[in-house]
Amino acid sequence: QSTNDMGETPLHCAARFECNRNMSIASYLIEECKANPDAKDDNGTTPFGVACRFNNVETIHYLLPYATLDSNAFRSLWEGLNSWYTKKLVIEHYSKHVLGRGDDFHLKNPVQLALRCPLPSEDAFGEFLTRTPRRFITTCDDDDRLPIHEAIMALGKSKHVTPLVIILFMVRRYPRAALLRDPVSGLFPHEAAAIAPPESKKSRAASSVDLVYRLFRFNPVHMLKVRGVTSKDTACVNPDQERSQPNSRCTII
Repeated sequence: QSTNDMGETPLHCAARFECNRNMSIASYLIEECKANPDAKDDNGTTPFGVACRFNNVETIHYLLPYATLDSNAFRSLWEGLNSWYTKKLVIEHYSKHVLGRGDDFHLKNPVQLALRCPLPSEDAFGEFLTRTPRRFITTCDDDDRLPIHEAIMALGKSKHVTPLVIILFMVRRYPRAALLRDPVSGLFPHEAAAIAPPESKKSRAASSVDLVYRLFRFNPVHMLKVRGVTSKDTACVNPDQERSQPNSRCTII
């Protein structure tokens, strides 16, 4: 395909401007000329990405079935300051046609869907979660996974956003999420975070320890009671001292 000095194809140029004429040109280029809808310019942007950055809603809708929805596409979608309606439309398409999760996954498990989408930033996830009713933070998916535990399982694996930030965002939005035991493992979030794969960088490892502490501190009394630990239990550092002073008590918190 011919390109200009910025590596843009005619389809890139048609996607930049929103009008009926350009829509007809885009349709002609794809359907008649078999233009590549995933061609990239010198900046690595596809025609769909161009439409997203210029907030061309009709062009986004037309190119969506042809587009490859990767992290670059989602980044362009958010950089273009598109409406939530348009973002939601793209996310639903990703759920159905990329994840293959069926027609109702985005309705039943929107938080899990957000975790599986290559959203470009923590702010993007925050926008998604803010627009989602809080009850979905406690909704299991078909694999009996709660959103907070799915985020914990993503520690050290996500390439797009930091699960640590997402987990704390979820807990701030719905504090009781820190008390939700995983139906599969029976672990509290702080316990699951403690055995999660370590992060590759030392700073991330320190953040993981901080995450365990923060999750535990949401309601330590409740979690200890569930684990059979009461205020009468002791934890002494020196057993000899305990025998010499039988009335001494050491706190566990």
